[in-house]
Amino acid sequence: MATTNDALVQIPALIRAQGVTLAGTVALPRDPVGVVLFAHTAGGSKLDQIDNYLARALRGAGLATLRFDLLNPVEAADPAIAQNVHLLAQRILSATATLEHLPECAGLPVGYVGALVGAAAALVAAARGGRRVRAVVGRNTRIDLVDDILPRVTAPTLLIVRNIHAQLLEMTYAALPRLGGDKELAVIAGVAPLLEEPRALDQLGWLVTGWCRRYLAPAVSAGVAR
Repeated sequence: MATTNDALVQIPALIRAQGVTLAGTVALPRDPVGVVLFAHTAGGSKLDQIDNYLARALRGAGLATLRFDLLNPVEAADPAIAQNVHLLAQRILSATATLEHLPECAGLPVGYVGALVGAAAALVAAARGGRRVRAVVGRNTRIDLVDDILPRVTAPTLLIVRNIHAQLLEMTYAALPRLGGDKELAVIAGVAPLLEEPRALDQLGWLVTGWCRRYLAPAVSAGVAR
């Protein structure tokens, strides 16, 4: 293990799925109460920066994080693979299983956080993942790719959409009742990219950490001793 400069512990993790090995990193705060897996599809530097921000916020709330790319660079360049939510979901589940082999994470409740196609794949994985998956957060989720599986998603799900994406917002609002468990739609206002609007980015961090903390560590969130 290696200690990072923000006093967290980082553990390398290798995820093996469908003949591909993907490298990731688990970052642990002291005494984590859950672990959040980022469903990242190598979407570019802006997504990386937002994920970095959210990961720090989650760790500050006592949650471990697992970050890795669901696709290698060659796969990411192939649209047929990059939008295959069922393939991506299987890799998310493989990563979830990998966590059980890490003593620091074994037995911790799991949440998924993703954006765009990654968020859609996280919903598919949650539908297949059983009771250990306690929370899902999707930002600007490609809900059109997963309409058929929504009733099977019983993990509490928060869908976040920017108000500037009117068509996606309308689509998400219409799909929300079809989710099988607790669900909520949050709208973040603004006209500029998130990284250019600190208040919007702060709101995103507050929404994501609040939802994950609420469902991964409900007793702690309610002020009840563990």
